[in-house]
Amino acid sequence: MSIVIMVDGGINITRQMIKIYSIDVSPYNLIINDQIYRDTIDIKNQKDLKDLIYEYKGLPQIVNISIDQIKQKMRKCIEKGDDILYITTSSKLSSSYENVMEASREFNSNMIEVIDSLNVGGGLTLLMIKAREYIDKGYGLKQIAKNLNSIKNSIKSCYMIGCLNDISMVLNDKPSIPILEIDKGRAIVTYTAKDKELALQILKNTVLDNISYVKDAPIVISYSGDKSITNRLKQYIKKNLSENVLVLENNAAICINAGYDTISLSFLAKK
Repeated sequence: MSIVIMVDGGINITRQMIKIYSIDVSPYNLIINDQIYRDTIDIKNQKDLKDLIYEYKGLPQIVNISIDQIKQKMRKCIEKGDDILYITTSSKLSSSYENVMEASREFNSNMIEVIDSLNVGGGLTLLMIKAREYIDKGYGLKQIAKNLNSIKNSIKSCYMIGCLNDISMVLNDKPSIPILEIDKGRAIVTYTAKDKELALQILKNTVLDNISYVKDAPIVISYSGDKSITNRLKQYIKKNLSENVLVLENNAAICINAGYDTISLSFLAKK
């Protein structure tokens, strides 16, 4: 018997990481022009997504996999005698948690634990990494769930939003870049920067303000589009804060909702 980690499509992850961490990803379905494309499977990276958008000249609709599909995944694991640890995107941002809870009611509750990550993207990635660490240490399903629930509020994520770069501020009619933080599962605007350089400095300051609390876990940088600013941010963090940096592409949902040139930082801090 083993513990299977399942996550939804809100996670930022590579195909290589899926193998390394041995997880089961339930990708979002991207629907455009009555065609269904599975994120991470049919759409392998941001280039594939960009090509799809250009081909159909529109944005895909993002749809979670169905409750029946979740049940099928769970049933296969349970029939093999495996326990399931299912980590979802924040219930304040997605219907994943509600759908997974509904699917889990059909099975023995002692074999399934569902974690509302209260995060998305790189924050969800961090929680998955901690889950794998606990499994490798030999912790049981209930203890792992307890540990994850105790640390999930300590995962801090902040975003430099790219899609709103050309929208003018109401008060001064100047281009602005919103800075978002994930707070208790919700996306909250905390700052508005006048340009990318200031936005980048705000991301740096967010980590600096918490550096004395950063634990021994990766600092995750996630990005969409141009990687030049991402590389600068990576070098800054490695030089001044931590060598443990993980750089990932944003998932399809973040790319579509936040747009290109969106960069985020996620890291684990003490409460």
